[in-house]
Amino acid sequence: MNYRRKYIYFLLTVTILASTGCSTMAPTVEQLYETANTQDVSLAERHGNQVKAEMGYVLSLKHARYRANAREVSDKLLILGQYYARQNRYGDSVESILNSLEIEEKLSGPTHPRTIKRVIMLAGTYYALGDFPQVWPLVQRARITIPELDDETRMLGLQLVEELEETKKLHAKIYKEICHSDPSQPDIMFKLGCLYQEGLVVERNNAKALRLFHEAVHAGYKDTENFRCKLR
Repeated sequence: MNYRRKYIYFLLTVTILASTGCSTMAPTVEQLYETANTQDVSLAERHGNQVKAEMGYVLSLKHARYRANAREVSDKLLILGQYYARQNRYGDSVESILNSLEIEEKLSGPTHPRTIKRVIMLAGTYYALGDFPQVWPLVQRARITIPELDDETRMLGLQLVEELEETKKLHAKIYKEICHSDPSQPDIMFKLGCLYQEGLVVERNNAKALRLFHEAVHAGYKDTENFRCKLR
């Protein structure tokens, strides 16, 4: 039975139970469906069937929204965001985790471990994107609450703090070298463009970064694939 048919069957079952006065059975049906669906989705992802896996994660989120359970919706959005991150779809991941964070802030408050877990997951996704100006305030926000988190999230938070500090030191070192180098050198222009793009030791300025990249290319710099920087 495919996912669409399972979903329709689920809705029909709940409707029938409600109309016949057997609403007490509905949670059992939901739990059985959710368990089977989670196993199917996990198996599909492990076997590389990402179309089926994504559909399963999305349908699971739709079920939570159908049940109007805000906490469950928050959890399903986080799970979907983590799935997108595993597929290197970081833009989709950011959107899902941000939505989960907004819900959780209203449900649990801004400093609750459930909320801070989402803050750290969001910071990790921005870090993977190289969007450091977004990462730093999130990490600073999470720092106080990190000791209260579950082991996996705490380790991720501590690792992010450590890596961000190391990256910041590296960028500062590169910036110092640039200041003592010939600014007309192609590799110097490219490195400076990277620093403006990533915004850790100089204020982020994408327009200036792009101009420096183009100037570096015109001056003979070759390795500018996708104009993305790999200074780390």
